[in-house]
Amino acid sequence: MRIFLCDDSHSFGAVVGFWLEEADDLELVGIAYDRSEALAALRDIRADVVLLDTMAAGDEDLSVDLVRELAPGAKVVVYSGHEPHAAQQFVAGEPDLYLRKGDEPEHLIDALRELSGSG
Repeated sequence: MRIFLCDDSHSFGAVVGFWLEEADDLELVGIAYDRSEALAALRDIRADVVLLDTMAAGDEDLSVDLVRELAPGAKVVVYSGHEPHAAQQFVAGEPDLYLRKGDEPEHLIDALRELSGSG
């Protein structure tokens, strides 16, 4: 499964990349560190899953529906340190899945597998 990560933390992006490298069936195909970079890359990245942090900084609108429009067929997972109701201040819409960053790495990997039907 091809994963595209949108997160404004370079260090967290590196950590998630490491976690995904450990899983033979998951591949990190790109990282965007701000909203404009994410919006520009989504059309071409051909991801199966967009792992989307709230990325509060930036003037561009960021919504689950817009991500789906730019990455047709991709599942959208909001992956945030915010509670779901607070995350909606930054990313509007209903994702396919909401995951908390404070959970164990195995929870992320298992949830991604279940989302794709291979878990």
